[in-house]
Amino acid sequence: MKCVNGLAGGLVLVIILAGCDPFKQNKNQKVPFFTQVFGAGAIWNFQQAYRPHKFSFPEDYAAHPGFRHEWWHFSGNVDTTTGQRFGYELTIFRVALSAQTEGKAASAASFQIAENTSDWRSDHSYIAHFTLTDIANETFYYSERISRDAMGLAGAGVYFKEQQDNDSINLRVWLADWGVESVGDEIFPLRLFAKDKTFSIDLVLQNEKPVVLQGNAGLWQKGKMPGNAAYYYSITRISTVGIVGVGTKTYSVAGDSWFDREWSTTQLDEGQPSRDWFRLQLSDKREIMFYASRQGDNSIGEYSIGSIVAANGESQTLSPDQVEIRVIRHWNSPHSNIAYPSAWKISIPSESLVLQVTSMIADQELNLSSQAWRGAVKVSGKQKSTGSIITGYGHVELAGYAPDR
Repeated sequence: MKCVNGLAGGLVLVIILAGCDPFKQNKNQKVPFFTQVFGAGAIWNFQQAYRPHKFSFPEDYAAHPGFRHEWWHFSGNVDTTTGQRFGYELTIFRVALSAQTEGKAASAASFQIAENTSDWRSDHSYIAHFTLTDIANETFYYSERISRDAMGLAGAGVYFKEQQDNDSINLRVWLADWGVESVGDEIFPLRLFAKDKTFSIDLVLQNEKPVVLQGNAGLWQKGKMPGNAAYYYSITRISTVGIVGVGTKTYSVAGDSWFDREWSTTQLDEGQPSRDWFRLQLSDKREIMFYASRQGDNSIGEYSIGSIVAANGESQTLSPDQVEIRVIRHWNSPHSNIAYPSAWKISIPSESLVLQVTSMIADQELNLSSQAWRGAVKVSGKQKSTGSIITGYGHVELAGYAPDR
């Protein structure tokens, strides 16, 4: 199997020349880069998630500049009419370099920078990760781009399509020529697009289920300190059609995608060194999200959260004591010497579910400004109450594992 890194160096160079120090990783530190950026320190005077949020759409699809960081995460599994399968992920992060006051207009991403004397000056930077897993050829492609939101290079917001038509609204989140944008008069359908030297996607997504507010009505407590929390929602089933490009070939594909949105100012307490983040779409039209925050002894921590979404879109939360996860085997990365879990047995007794989750190919490790395993998985198992067979696909993120684990 092969990994192909398509790091977009030009935009990184722009950032370095612009003096964007928060993105210079200290090679002598063992603390992961994203822990440095998204960790519990350096909150300054940003807003924090102290209490449940009154979600409002379409505004909450847009950016929240009063908070330190946020992301728009899309992942999915698609295949051709002949059964050739691909997994993908496109995630765009916003990181604030200084605090801003969040606007109240529909275009929540619109804000002013005081005494801005340069067109290149900005208080926000954007990072995008794009991956494609070619299952048949056992190849994992990945790339990264970084930019400030100056000169139109990156940004995020909900915009009125026409100045005179406040009922026609579009979402746009972009970094250079990667991004997501509405293609009609409402938020959905969305077009997802990204292209690197050897791989690309151009997909249209239509939501099939409503928004799921994760955690406590969308509030995810991540540590014991007040405000050490995030606002988090998902759309767990999105029909997907479009084009995947690999090398000189293009493929017409169809399948399902998943959309996650999160914004916060602080994130992880000490003592939560690693995480297993499952997003699973089952053949009976249910979906499972579970974030297992693993403690130093590898047990699941109290700040883990989850949910299960029924075929009709109704959701219920899953607490850490409702989910049993056992690692069946590991994969040792030749790139980082990290032993990542690569197969799990997941039991949810309250749902009478027993599932095995297995990576589609072993090597789906990113080695970019952050290091993590993020890739396509398949699901097989049983609904014990009826004896029916369950299959499915999904996406798993593994991070925080140390070498020689």
